[in-house]
Amino acid sequence: MIRAWLLPLLASFTWACAGEQFELVHRGEASRHSIDASGRFIAFSSRSDPITGAARQRSDVWLLDRTTRTYTNLSDMRGNGASRPALSGSGRYVVFTVDLASGSEVLWLDRSTGATDAVSTALSDAVSARNGNHAVSDDGRYVVFFAQLPNADPFEPGIETVVPVLFDRASRRTVRLAAPAEHPTRRDPIEPPVISDDGRVVAFTTRTAVLPDDVNGTGSDIYAYVVGSGQTQLISCGATGAGGNGDSYRPAIASDGRSVAFVSQSTTGIPQPGRSGHIHVKDRLLGGVMTIDTGGAGLESTNPASLDIDRIGRFVTFAPRTSGVGQTVDSAFVWDRNLDAVTRIDPPEGTTSQFYAWE
Repeated sequence: MIRAWLLPLLASFTWACAGEQFELVHRGEASRHSIDASGRFIAFSSRSDPITGAARQRSDVWLLDRTTRTYTNLSDMRGNGASRPALSGSGRYVVFTVDLASGSEVLWLDRSTGATDAVSTALSDAVSARNGNHAVSDDGRYVVFFAQLPNADPFEPGIETVVPVLFDRASRRTVRLAAPAEHPTRRDPIEPPVISDDGRVVAFTTRTAVLPDDVNGTGSDIYAYVVGSGQTQLISCGATGAGGNGDSYRPAIASDGRSVAFVSQSTTGIPQPGRSGHIHVKDRLLGGVMTIDTGGAGLESTNPASLDIDRIGRFVTFAPRTSGVGQTVDSAFVWDRNLDAVTRIDPPEGTTSQFYAWE
């Protein structure tokens, strides 16, 4: 979710922005960034040393403290490399992927104590954790990720299925949020499941029809899982509760779990102008859905490469895959729910970044 800062992915440079002032975080190849709620800590993975600039043979996870301007290697050359960090809102906890000879695992780290926990090993029948798809609650208790399971379908031998799971570090209990899809060749979209800061609600994408209202066959849908009650709710649907007829994907969740933003290709059930991947925001409590109108921003087709929502569900930020009128593929946008208006944010001139941060 959007913290005090926004930090989508950068191609060659990583920037943080305070107002209209841009701050260089890392000069070199970097990917999959995460930032805490205060904007002080930024985690990212890179094959180059941010301190010396030297190239490295493997990727490591680094943390920048913007207050002290110090870098810390969080993964410390683990396994065959580490990547895809996700910070908790407090900045204390981080989960990231460690590549192993036999697959990959999700490692949980408490930055205050140095304690670690290989959370993906909780599934005894898992082949490995799916690379780069995880999130952690604010208090570090809950971790969500995708796990690869051996395929039991005799008609598709050797194919692995992927399911989203929730791991409770306190009880050591793992909950599968969706069963493996009936058709393993239509494997679940590999997108990160997201969790509210309080750890009470998880939003995830699956091609499995978890509820009867999911009527788009093998298309993907967004669901919310309430941790305390075990209730599952279809998010990618209109106010009537009926699901759409096209794929929905890329969920983002507010801190309290009430608002969920997502992208949908549906032309029924969810109000939107055409089958071009528009963004919607669902109020889980009231059931209402708002569609972000990007026409005024010159975007005929949104289908964003990144999507996020702020702590209270008012602001949504996104970066489209294609350019629109008066902007380039480097531009990003912020939608204000109260004003129902979209604002464009442009990166500094001369940079090669595709996405960037904005306060």
